[in-house]
Amino acid sequence: MGLAKSTIQVLNYRCFKPITVFFKDKQKTYYNEILMCELEELYQEKLHTGVLSRNIYNQRIRGIKILREVYDTNTFIWKRPSGKKPFVLSESFESIIAGITDINDSDRVTQSIVRYFLKLLTELGIHDISKVKAEHIQIFLSNIYHSWAKSMGNVVTSLRKLDRYLTKLGMQGLPYAGLLMAPRAREQNIYPCMSQSDLNLIIKSIDRNKANGKRDYAILMLAVSSDMRTGDIAKIKRSDIDWRKDEIHIVQEKTQIPINLPLQKNVGLALADYILNGRPESKSPQIFIRSVAPYQNFKSGVAVAGILHRRMETTGVSHKFGDGKTMHGIRRMLGTQMTMEGVPITTVSQILGQQRLGAAKPYISLNIESLRECALEFSSIEEEPK
Repeated sequence: MGLAKSTIQVLNYRCFKPITVFFKDKQKTYYNEILMCELEELYQEKLHTGVLSRNIYNQRIRGIKILREVYDTNTFIWKRPSGKKPFVLSESFESIIAGITDINDSDRVTQSIVRYFLKLLTELGIHDISKVKAEHIQIFLSNIYHSWAKSMGNVVTSLRKLDRYLTKLGMQGLPYAGLLMAPRAREQNIYPCMSQSDLNLIIKSIDRNKANGKRDYAILMLAVSSDMRTGDIAKIKRSDIDWRKDEIHIVQEKTQIPINLPLQKNVGLALADYILNGRPESKSPQIFIRSVAPYQNFKSGVAVAGILHRRMETTGVSHKFGDGKTMHGIRRMLGTQMTMEGVPITTVSQILGQQRLGAAKPYISLNIESLRECALEFSSIEEEPK
């Protein structure tokens, strides 16, 4: 079908792997429509309660639909999303779209927004770009906000590109161009972090007498102590650990930057206990592998994140989408703790292995007590004399 390897991996882990896990828990090997309906209802419940995002829910349901098609028809036809036919613009407006496309064919966001803008002008009876007035810009920004509320920065940037393109052609630019050129602070979501109490409860609940318990305990202890990303934990090898110097040497998967991390004594003991007493025999160079045959290494950080989710369900720790109870939420927890202890943000960024200083700034926003010290008093605000 011409699908990229990365696309197939996403389909596997997000669409089909959850089905496999569900059937395994039900001790079923073959397709069962009753179980598929039960799983579909479970996904719907998790969507309504906030455990699954809409995007993840759609991918899970897609896996069910694909398997149903294979079971019912004994074949499968790959269906790509059917896009809507573009609104037909006037010849002059279409030439503008074509011109922007020639400048940067990959900038589909800009093309989409500009087409939206020109479509609105057409509906308002304007077919000449030189006839655009400030009020038309206002109407457009007001209308598009309802569907692009979180991406108004892209909207403004696209209008800037349109203005530059028109000016370059010697045409009249857009009104409000000066306002559009004003710098705009981008909105950033501040996500919560994993609470220390929930994390302690999860770690203490692990049965370290079992092989998979030794593995899961070592993984979570490594995440808590080193603040490694899930992808780096999944790929860590025995050769990455210097047992004599108590250090970990890895090249980060996300940034490709080599970093050296201290190996705390209790973490080293947990890793050694798993390697010597819990890890199945395997030729895989990675430390962490599957606990059931075939004993292969984890393909990505998704498997590591799944371990935390399963332990949360076993422990009874509730989880909703966006509540910070994730592996990345552990990173945010440690970053926040460091800022609360007065560690400079530059040091926090280096410890977390981040390329940009700004990537560590959200941890400041989670440090509520320190933010209170930055609040201004109202003493300078006085009632104006009548």
